[in-house]
Amino acid sequence: MIKKVAVLAAVAAVALATANLAQAAVSSNVSVPLATSTFVPCANGGAGEVVNLTGSLHILATVTFDSAGGVHGTLLFNPQNVSGVGSVSGAGYRGTGETLSTFSGNVGAVSTLVNNFRIIGAGGAASLQVHENIAVVVNANGTVTTSIDHVSVTCG
Repeated sequence: MIKKVAVLAAVAAVALATANLAQAAVSSNVSVPLATSTFVPCANGGAGEVVNLTGSLHILATVTFDSAGGVHGTLLFNPQNVSGVGSVSGAGYRGTGETLSTFSGNVGAVSTLVNNFRIIGAGGAASLQVHENIAVVVNANGTVTTSIDHVSVTCG
């Protein structure tokens, strides 16, 4: 799921940034199908298990370029009807959370966005908190690149 979210963020950012730099603002409001499997290390009585998640990821993004070469943006991510089942235990899980990140800087500068989301276990099943830092660079030609700098996962 972590890689899926980063890829979706990159796709949304690239789609937004391909607009003419003279344009005042570009926005995107999409819901992307999500089907992924992620390992939950504290699930299944501490033995861990793969949780298969399906649903949608809502992405709302805006990017504004100013006349001084600055770039300003907002990214909002939230799961919609994301649910899953543990592959061993059959326990139910639900994706929750919302990530809102804003960035400003000069074209070519690196901005860091923080993404947090939870996978909540139902009926006493373990839950998981995922935290990741994503570096975003918008080049002078409007090309956006992203990379995940740090990921941490905690149970509970």
